[in-house]
Amino acid sequence: MEQTDTKQRERAKKIAKKGASFAVRKVGKKLMAKAGGSVLAAAGPIILVILGVLLLLLIVVMLVSVAVLSFSSPFEGEEYAGYEEVMYLYYTIYLEAEKEYGIPWTVLAGVHKVESDFGRNRNVSPAGAIGHMQFMPCTWVGWKYPGCQGTKGSPKGGIPSHQLTDPELIKRYGGIGMDANGDGKADPWDAYDAIFTAAKYLKSLGYDRDPSGALAAYNAGSANSPAGQEYAQNVMGYATVFAASIGNMEGIPVFAGGAIGSYPVQNGGDVISSPFGRRTDPVTGEPGRMHRGVDFAVPVGTPVYVPADGEVILVGCDTQGCSKGYGKRIYIKHDGFYTLYGHLSHYTVKKGQKVKAGDMIALSGNTGKSTGPHLHWEVRVGNNLAQNAVDPLRFFSLLAKGES
Repeated sequence: MEQTDTKQRERAKKIAKKGASFAVRKVGKKLMAKAGGSVLAAAGPIILVILGVLLLLLIVVMLVSVAVLSFSSPFEGEEYAGYEEVMYLYYTIYLEAEKEYGIPWTVLAGVHKVESDFGRNRNVSPAGAIGHMQFMPCTWVGWKYPGCQGTKGSPKGGIPSHQLTDPELIKRYGGIGMDANGDGKADPWDAYDAIFTAAKYLKSLGYDRDPSGALAAYNAGSANSPAGQEYAQNVMGYATVFAASIGNMEGIPVFAGGAIGSYPVQNGGDVISSPFGRRTDPVTGEPGRMHRGVDFAVPVGTPVYVPADGEVILVGCDTQGCSKGYGKRIYIKHDGFYTLYGHLSHYTVKKGQKVKAGDMIALSGNTGKSTGPHLHWEVRVGNNLAQNAVDPLRFFSLLAKGES
């Protein structure tokens, strides 16, 4: 009996101990919760202030990021769609025209954008203007052309294409159309002809004295026309945006994903005899002919190398024969452009062959229309050989720093 009482007392002590422990823990939790609530209540305003500051900082960072992205990529948006690709085609032409006539390339690009969306809008304007830079047919071929007098710029029935693009007729009728690329035609839908004509015309309108007035007259026939002034502001607005990219446009490859390459002959930079651009024809002596490539004065038998990966698409003589034109030649198709090699003596590749940058493809020579041993090198941008020739030195970023 006594032993049973002793066990009951011990059991009661354990229960009491557990109960006390539970009570202490429960009271402790209540105290801690109360204390924590007091701390949170006291710290609440401070936390709200901190969160507000962080939110403001986040908003500021987002706004700055948007602004920075906008200024570092000024060609985003629908109105600049494809801008890099068209610069890939026309940038060199703008620069050549600027060098010839003093009209900033950015302004020529602005006119090109406003007039035909860089040649992508090939529709005749409501007024009847045509071509890359939108000239009235009578302005292009000359107002003395039969049927132009008394019209707004387009004679009834139009002007046949073979007459509109005839340099001799244009000269006879006092037109402004130019055969800038030397192909025998003054074509308003040829980028070279149209851009050079626009540059020459703007110069004649006094661009150097009054840029806005010249642009207004280009568009509306009068420097004081409200519509012309609005046009001038539009062009200059685009020109300002284009100028923002000048750091990126020192080399077209950087701008349009082109290639960084090397010369087609060793020490090519030291043996350039005739650069890309207008020159006096070395055979006929005709001034102002367009030279669509770069000539390297090298001895017959000098190895010729390809500066980029591609596929050989033509190996053979000029269509006029081996003693005419390019003489023995090679055409190579690359990713988005072609390279041409003329006046060769021997071929080391065949049609359909894949080539890698640095591969030897031929030996230089003196075939075709040539006044001495040299290599003629061209780059044509686009998806067919009829596309625009551009300066190979600019295209492959081979110009010395500061050279233009």
